[in-house]
Amino acid sequence: MSSSNQANKKKSGRPSKDANSDSTATTHSTFKDKYEEMKCKLVTNGSELSTFEFQQAMFAFFEEVIRHKDQQLEEQKARMDTLEKKISQQINRIADLEKETKIINRRLNKNEIDEAKRGVVLSGVNMHGNDGREDKTALQQLVQDLCSVMNVDIKMVENVQRLPASRAALDKAKERGQPVSPPIRIRFNTPGEKYHFLSNLKELKAMKEAKNMKFSQEIPNCLKSEWLSLEQKAYQFRQQQPKSKTRLSWRGDELTLEGKRSGDKVYSKIESQ
Repeated sequence: MSSSNQANKKKSGRPSKDANSDSTATTHSTFKDKYEEMKCKLVTNGSELSTFEFQQAMFAFFEEVIRHKDQQLEEQKARMDTLEKKISQQINRIADLEKETKIINRRLNKNEIDEAKRGVVLSGVNMHGNDGREDKTALQQLVQDLCSVMNVDIKMVENVQRLPASRAALDKAKERGQPVSPPIRIRFNTPGEKYHFLSNLKELKAMKEAKNMKFSQEIPNCLKSEWLSLEQKAYQFRQQQPKSKTRLSWRGDELTLEGKRSGDKVYSKIESQ
């Protein structure tokens, strides 16, 4: 064994990999020497090849080889058992982390959905300001004017924010050579106040500036993909059923597409095709 390996052994408190290799090589060398010794006896003894003593010596030699192999297998099995235990612990830890992640995601989604239930998205309103910068005072005044015409208390509005423009909207505006007008989110204090605001939209007919305005439900990011998919199905349903109506029913974090054919009195669920 080299001096560096001895130093590593003293430092770590256990034999190094190189030390184990040296030990195994020495053991194999010893077995080889013994085997060569047996072969010499085999040749020099001549007529005594099958003597009882020689057979005993060979038997003892092979017994020692077998014991050494068994010892190696036991050591390997012990290492495998330790490794399997560590792997099992890591798998359990990963499972716990996945459970924790799901719980956190559910909480985040619930918070996102609860906030979206209080929001309305207004599109079709040009930017107030120059160089693509919104004049927040003018934006607040616009919402205040809307509430005034609709007989809605401005105190119901929690905040107003111009949302970032989508990549598709930016590309479309650039293609047409027109300034982009991102949508505006109006968030109310409660879902009830939001529905009160929406129920008075008919009052905007008297407002000239509201001609190109369009109001829609705020969609939480966690449901956006499903929402857009159901909107596409709703469009297909109306195309196939003339004079029919559709609506998206939103309960908790579940979306349901409902439709009402011509002559129907109530909405019913539209099953996925």
